[in-house]
Amino acid sequence: MEKPSQAVYLEGLRLYNEGFFEESSKSFEIYLKSESDVEHRELATYYLSRARTATKPARNVLYFEQFVTAYPKSERSADLLIELGHTYRESEDFLLSIDFFERALEINMAPAKGAEVLYWTAEMYIAIDDYDTAREYYLKLADTYPRSDWAPKALYARGRLFLEELDFVETSTAFELLRNRYPFSPVTRRIGTALGESYFQQGLYREAALALRNAIPSLDDKEQESKAVYLIAESYNYLNELDDASTWYLRFVNQNKGNENERLAHYGLGWVYHKQGIYHWAAQSFSKAYLGDDDFSRKALYYQAVNEKLSGRYDLALGTFHKFGEEFNEGFWIEEAYYEWAMVSFEVGDYVTALETLLDLIRSQTRLSNPGEVYTLLGEAYFANNEFSRAIDAFEAAELITGLDPAIKRQARFQRGWVMFQNQVFDAAQPIFEQVYTEDSSGRLAGEALFWSADSWYNMNEYERAIVHFELFLRNFPNHEFAGAAQYSLGWSYFRTGNYGNAIEPLRKFLEEYEAPPIALFPYDIDTKLRLGDSYYAMRQYREALRYYEQAIGSNPGGDYALYQVANSYYRADQTFEAVQAFRRLLRQFPDSRLREQTMYNIGYIYFLAGNFSQAIEEFERLIRLYRGSNWAARAQYNIGDAHYNAGEYEAAAAAYQLVLDNYPRSPLIIEAVNGIQYAMMAAGNEDASSDALEAFIRQNPQAGTADMLRFRQAEFLLRTADYAAAIEAFKDYLRITNSMRNVPEAWFNLADAYRQLDDMDAAINAYQTLINDHSRSARAESAMLNLGSIYFANSDFEQSLQFYNQLMGRTTRLRNEAGIGVGNNYLALNRLDEAEAAYRQVLQNNPNNDAADLGLAKVLIRQGQISTAMPILEEISERNTLETGAEAQYWIGFAHQRNNDYDKALEAFARVRVLYEAYEYWVSMSLVRSAEVFRARGDQGEAQATYQSIVDNFPGTEAAEIAKRVLQGN
Repeated sequence: MEKPSQAVYLEGLRLYNEGFFEESSKSFEIYLKSESDVEHRELATYYLSRARTATKPARNVLYFEQFVTAYPKSERSADLLIELGHTYRESEDFLLSIDFFERALEINMAPAKGAEVLYWTAEMYIAIDDYDTAREYYLKLADTYPRSDWAPKALYARGRLFLEELDFVETSTAFELLRNRYPFSPVTRRIGTALGESYFQQGLYREAALALRNAIPSLDDKEQESKAVYLIAESYNYLNELDDASTWYLRFVNQNKGNENERLAHYGLGWVYHKQGIYHWAAQSFSKAYLGDDDFSRKALYYQAVNEKLSGRYDLALGTFHKFGEEFNEGFWIEEAYYEWAMVSFEVGDYVTALETLLDLIRSQTRLSNPGEVYTLLGEAYFANNEFSRAIDAFEAAELITGLDPAIKRQARFQRGWVMFQNQVFDAAQPIFEQVYTEDSSGRLAGEALFWSADSWYNMNEYERAIVHFELFLRNFPNHEFAGAAQYSLGWSYFRTGNYGNAIEPLRKFLEEYEAPPIALFPYDIDTKLRLGDSYYAMRQYREALRYYEQAIGSNPGGDYALYQVANSYYRADQTFEAVQAFRRLLRQFPDSRLREQTMYNIGYIYFLAGNFSQAIEEFERLIRLYRGSNWAARAQYNIGDAHYNAGEYEAAAAAYQLVLDNYPRSPLIIEAVNGIQYAMMAAGNEDASSDALEAFIRQNPQAGTADMLRFRQAEFLLRTADYAAAIEAFKDYLRITNSMRNVPEAWFNLADAYRQLDDMDAAINAYQTLINDHSRSARAESAMLNLGSIYFANSDFEQSLQFYNQLMGRTTRLRNEAGIGVGNNYLALNRLDEAEAAYRQVLQNNPNNDAADLGLAKVLIRQGQISTAMPILEEISERNTLETGAEAQYWIGFAHQRNNDYDKALEAFARVRVLYEAYEYWVSMSLVRSAEVFRARGDQGEAQATYQSIVDNFPGTEAAEIAKRVLQGN
């Protein structure tokens, strides 16, 4: 029989199920007052909580919590907590939802229910952006309930979270875990696109393509399939497997016909065709990717123009760039497009458009990523448009941009140097090129910069410096495209300095190892053969000279010069017959040669030197007859006079010399002709009338220039013939009479020289000082400063001497070494040893083989007690120098040995002064004084006294003789 309380319970349950929650609540309350069975009480309490909640939903937490408090370990408590969790999930109170779900998880429940709660807990953590905790719950679900249907879903969701955070490595790891655990789950089939995308984002394009291709058959979603196809195409593109990329891009196009996504594939196809070098197809594909004014369109439009340029369609490229400029004038990729637009305009020669485009870019306030490149191209465009000053300004602006890539700065600096070089401002271009090389001696521009630095020195006629730079270039860049040009220029540099031996090797290398430029005003190979011939000729190696000259005889131009030098080579080799034959051959083969008059003169001169005066006169007269107005005609007429004179026909000689004055009044041989008249008349026993002839000539040819030149030359002649008193008067007359300033500095210098020869130093100093004061810009003013420094030094006025040498140092390049040595010598005389050493070393830095500077440095070292350091310098000078510097060096070698008490070596060194440098009386006599001192130091008084006596006898009036006399008188 049923208990009364059971009936109440069942009534309450019926009412609950029928929705009469308030009546149901009353029944359950009555039941709980009378019933003591634990299990039934739990059920009644559970339904009472739910019934009350149904009547008063707002108090659901209170009612549910009452049950949970009463039965904390009951699975029904878990159910209520889960329900509360979903309630707050739906109201988006995610923190409360998490709290209820996590409390439910503390209670034992069925696996299916536990897996679901773990899943929803993870979802709530995602809602509050706590992805790390969410992933922990997903993984816990999979590990705790591996047989649950929720497990693969959780692993998939965990991988998607990594993908959303762009953590592609963890994404692929997570999906791999899912595939390994649940290979046959429907969820696993969904990872294909996600896993492929994660591989793609990691740059693992091979893995991405494979994963996506495997996923496509199981994809039902067309959008996902389309995305997979696109990513496969992109992967093959990145792998440069271009045929496969093209296939998948075209598949994507077919899947997306007519929608906006289609242009993605066209853009990719553009890159495929670009990489394949099919630039016109690339341009077409990029054009299909352009739809509007978004960033993707501007990139497509930009690359369309670039590929049109690469395909050679500059007209289309310019049109597309112009369209870009109309569509986009600020923002993304403006700089790149405008720069390329300007570059295309520049390359087609439209420099004005290039300039306008670049200036629009600069003025647009766009923040330039590569301002150096922009300003460098601007400079090149100005240069090409012949706006040189603006070009230089642009290159300087590129250099001054802070934070710019040093390589771009060097490029701009190089271009600035090039503009100056092209405008022949070589002194400004050279240091720029050298700076570019020095800053990056192995960089892209290093070789070219070093070459143009050398060439700048060459164009400034600074051949020694050009040699140093060309040799450095060839040593560091032997395979450079300019190596041939450098060999040629190096050879020419040596040739220009008269160093013919060193000129031969680079010229020979150029001739044998390099192809000459295809277009030139003068054939380089012929020029090289001629210079090789000239070098051997200058070295008197006439056989070798002939070999190269003969190779050039058949060329034009240059053949006449080669044949001319063949004749000269024969002549220099004492093969006069062959020389005359070669000269006559030149006249036959090259009748219009500029060398014809000189050739005819040379034939006559050869006969003249051979003593065949009549034949010489005949040849000279033929020259005068054919080319009367030539400068060589005047010289031939003069030599007719010389021929008659040497033949003893003095009257005829005087008449021939007179014809020089009469027929060639502008000839530089007038003075010589007057002298010839003088000698001929004196040889004939007649009265000298040459001065009358000269004065008569001046009266007949009153042109100021001619008369002035003759008076100057007459004064020079007196100076050369050592008639110093007459020369002084002649130069003073010249300075008083002349109206031309051309030779005035030279006249003052020569006047000073004549005074020095007569030992009138005060007058010499006044003349030099006048020259410096009145003609300060003259090259002779520098020489005057040098001589004044020497005079004051000789008079032991070292401060005054030093002043002139320093003044010279401040203004000269030509005499810089001589001035530096003078400065050093004065400091040495003043015992200012550090300053003396610095002066000598400065000279040696400019000219390492300067013996005078080496000698000065050695003397400083001796004064400083560094004899062992000085000795090798002195020995090297003595071995290579046979002049006074060598004599002094040998003297100081002996002195150094004497200071070291090495008497035998000292005597040997002093003896070498007397034997090797006999002509230099001062050093020979002083070496004898030192030898006598050595004898005395060794106790050999007899030998010492004999040596002193020989000095007195053989070198009277010298400083050494005065020293010897004092010693002998003291003895």
